[in-house]
Amino acid sequence: MTQKNLNHVQQDQGMLLRGLLALVRNIGGLIEDRMRIQKAAYLLQSLGATDFHPATFRYHCYGPYSRELSNELHNAVLCGLLEEITKPDFQDPKSYRYRLTEAGEKWLSSAQSTLSSMFPPDEMRKKMEIIKKEDSERLELAATIVFLLKQHKGLLTPKQALDKALDLKSYSSSSNGNILHTLNDLGFFENMQLSA
Repeated sequence: MTQKNLNHVQQDQGMLLRGLLALVRNIGGLIEDRMRIQKAAYLLQSLGATDFHPATFRYHCYGPYSRELSNELHNAVLCGLLEEITKPDFQDPKSYRYRLTEAGEKWLSSAQSTLSSMFPPDEMRKKMEIIKKEDSERLELAATIVFLLKQHKGLLTPKQALDKALDLKSYSSSSNGNILHTLNDLGFFENMQLSA
């Protein structure tokens, strides 16, 4: 690998790390689980948050998933930028939370304190607030809908993508109320109809 390629890889990893730490900070300094990180990062990448562009998302059991983001999360814990807290849960015997450490806060402040995006900072904060309010299951459903819409490039309406996502995730049917409106509020459906 040439020095130029190595510098590019390091720059991409720095962007992804900055995006990850900024995400945890903007969610409130503590984020509940790995799935929530993956789905929030995918939605933010889809909205134009450039810090997440180095991540390649593929469809996985719980919707869009990035191995690069997973590795960056692991590395952030190893470097002491995030604290991983094991939280036993009645549904999942080994659930994790991630807290931004003082070292992570310092690194983020020196790198750049906000998510890089095509949106003005105020608009990005509003989008983060919407994401912050959603539970993991609804984020999973929302990310799956966006993934399907992107994969089918205009061949599905948002309602058809919702129906297809619910076919894939029948357990999510109880949490789908107003999910299309949430995605619309995030800015995904400008100039698109929300109905079939």
